[in-house]
Amino acid sequence: MAPRHAYLVLHKESLPYGREILESKNLLTQFLEACTKKPGVFASLCNRWEKEKVVERSIRGSIRGNFISKEHTAETVMAMDNAFSDGLTPFARNEMTPELG
Repeated sequence: MAPRHAYLVLHKESLPYGREILESKNLLTQFLEACTKKPGVFASLCNRWEKEKVVERSIRGSIRGNFISKEHTAETVMAMDNAFSDGLTPFARNEMTPELG
């Protein structure tokens, strides 16, 4: 679960994370269910959440400038899983792999 939440935090400008997920029973349930599935399922959830968040922000008028939507894939989710299995040292050194960006 930790690598999947870290993935959300890495993309926090377009995905819910932390308290936002904990305070929403619906988001929390979706997150926990997706964490038990394959990376592609989690990536699909991220893509859906991102679209919902962009629509919500555009309705509120809180999107500034040109927001570039990122396609979340099983490969980017697996890259975060692998980075976690390698330990957090690369993140501490700001040596994030390009696949995560």
